[in-house]
Amino acid sequence: MNKNILYSIRPEWCQQIANGTKILEIRKSAPKLNNLPCKGYIYCTLGDPKTNYMLGKKGKVIGEFTLREYDILKYISLNNEEPFYFNIMTHGDKDWKNHCGTITLEQIREYGQGKTLYLIKIEDLIIYDEPVELTEFGTKEMIYDPSSQQYKKCFVSLGNPPQSWCYVERRNYGK
Repeated sequence: MNKNILYSIRPEWCQQIANGTKILEIRKSAPKLNNLPCKGYIYCTLGDPKTNYMLGKKGKVIGEFTLREYDILKYISLNNEEPFYFNIMTHGDKDWKNHCGTITLEQIREYGQGKTLYLIKIEDLIIYDEPVELTEFGTKEMIYDPSSQQYKKCFVSLGNPPQSWCYVERRNYGK
């Protein structure tokens, strides 16, 4: 596998992913195809504090999945009809909407604002029994160590969750 990706996802969508009713996540950008397959981590955002979605799991990483591919949605209009999102990877297969949870076509239009969108396919989903703190995720960076007068590769935790997604590593994962 290549670089891992951390996705920030609203609690209501996390709940639908966890119960299997949402297997496609809609995004305005996607990782490079040469980075696939990769592991995707699901960070459950804080969301609206008045909602009961994902209680006890908000603000934490709740699971992981394998990202092998994604589809592309283009906003098109045919014969002066109302514009719509067309899945160019499946030549217009309208079934894609049935795998996006309870999001409405109007919400998709509002989110996409006529721009290209990407359908991230969630496969091999694992929801953690205990959510993981965001500080367990970060990047490896070269940091100068004055005592040895050398640069060393060090793990640097994420300070904040990504707005949409970012490349990450998990601290000491599997060790």
